[in-house]
Amino acid sequence: MKATTLRGQWALYGDVFVTRLAAAFVVWLLVEMATGLVVLLGHGEETLILAGAVALGVLVMGSCILNGFVLTGNFEIGLSMGCTRRRQVLWNAAWELGGMAAGVLLIVALNGLSHLNYQMAYAPRGIRLEADALAMLPLWAYPLMVVLPMMIAWCGAATLNRFGQKGLWVVWVLWMVFCLGVPQLNYTDLPETVLWGALALAGAGLVIWFCWAVRHMLRWTIREL
Repeated sequence: MKATTLRGQWALYGDVFVTRLAAAFVVWLLVEMATGLVVLLGHGEETLILAGAVALGVLVMGSCILNGFVLTGNFEIGLSMGCTRRRQVLWNAAWELGGMAAGVLLIVALNGLSHLNYQMAYAPRGIRLEADALAMLPLWAYPLMVVLPMMIAWCGAATLNRFGQKGLWVVWVLWMVFCLGVPQLNYTDLPETVLWGALALAGAGLVIWFCWAVRHMLRWTIREL
């Protein structure tokens, strides 16, 4: 089977595509059930729609990690199956962006089911809907959620391929800084201009890193097959 065909690419990335959608659905379902149990057993008067937002967060964070590991292996397998580096980069981009777009659309649809569930199960009991966490996201965040996992995964995979074990430590340190540092911004007293400036600087750094990653992927070194 050649990696230049759609069937060959499905063999490489199909499992990840399906796993991403299945994981988003399972997380949404579990959070929706947990929310219902808390409200109904606790006899609460208010409820929140959290399942969509939690599922989106897990989808994005999980894809950032999973895609990096999958890319390292599948990229080299694709090259060994006769696909050029340039074409494999394009294939990977199509699968990653398509998979994330499908995941985000699925979560938006599931969030609609959460509202339907509220209207059928909670509203007749007089339980008020306090907020929908997913609806609080601005519209520009959705395309960012689609693109960001691919950028982070490519940066991590390219750094690991180029620098080996040292690159792994660099990626791990940056990832921990991101995971532990970004949530703390909510508790700082810094002006918004400073916070947005820091985020803009971090975004510019990620774009530069991503451009380097794309350049390296076009020169990918096959270490093990």
